[in-house]
Amino acid sequence: MAPAHVLERFYLNTHGRTEARLARWASDGDAEACFQLAVIHLLRDEPFDASNWLRRAGEAGRPGALRLRDHLNAKEEAAEFAYLFGCQYEFQGRAKRPLAAFFHEIAARCGHQDAAFRLAVIRRKSGTWS
Repeated sequence: MAPAHVLERFYLNTHGRTEARLARWASDGDAEACFQLAVIHLLRDEPFDASNWLRRAGEAGRPGALRLRDHLNAKEEAAEFAYLFGCQYEFQGRAKRPLAAFFHEIAARCGHQDAAFRLAVIRRKSGTWS
């Protein structure tokens, strides 16, 4: 595994701030950050990266990480996790709305209808309809 600052810079340049932060936290051993990165990679059809992050999440003690890796409908299950992450962030307040929107959007792009609805609600509240 690359040093944390190298991994963070890579993610910042290729995927944006949200994933760069998650990569930094994951590099420090945060099991939930590893799991969230895995979900993102699954939803982007990047199974190799997803598998690596799921392995790391499992090693760091995240329940369900290895089960998701071996799930028959891993992408569908990942969309449900992304929706749930979005809900968690959404209900932590206005400051977490961008994170909520991020996770709802990637789940919605994979056909998760509840995530699409929550994304619309967030955008309506914040006045952004992009």
